[in-house]
Amino acid sequence: MTYHVTEFGDALHNMRPGDVLAFGGNGTVSGVVKLVTKSVVSHVGVVLSQDKMIDSTSINGQCGVVVSQLASRIPTYDGDVWWLPLSDRLHETMNKTAFFDFLMKQDHKKYDVLGAVEAGLCSLGVCIDIEDKSKFFCSELVTAGLEAAGVNINERPAYVSPAQLCGLNIYSGNYHQLRGTSKMIETYKN
Repeated sequence: MTYHVTEFGDALHNMRPGDVLAFGGNGTVSGVVKLVTKSVVSHVGVVLSQDKMIDSTSINGQCGVVVSQLASRIPTYDGDVWWLPLSDRLHETMNKTAFFDFLMKQDHKKYDVLGAVEAGLCSLGVCIDIEDKSKFFCSELVTAGLEAAGVNINERPAYVSPAQLCGLNIYSGNYHQLRGTSKMIETYKN
């Protein structure tokens, strides 16, 4: 995989629905996620269009699934941001209607705190079976959206951490850091 540092404005016009956005926040919760998963990534979202993304987060007084403008989220994020484009093959074969339909039905659902803890424990080898489809944490939402589009993840969305999502064999040959201190995602494999 080839790592690039790319200006957000230069990348924006090349982003496609389904591309993953990875975040490495500077806050306390992000620090715990990074420590548990041994990664620089603490959060993920997914591109809906060239100007929108969806994720499950705490932002602007809301805690849960939100649709945001890319141009307002990425340049102001407190931390690192990477863009992980899906492979061309997946872009050609994914069912974009099912992708949008699934994700838009999740808009405004609550954040799944217990599920996020479960995914963290699972990344340490302690998997328990608590799945609540009425709520989502970030990588669970993105994984479920990609699966709804026909992307084969081979893992239950409730067990996928942000770092694990970044390590899946679904991306193109390049990934790009859009914001923050230059660093590679060490769990990024293809």
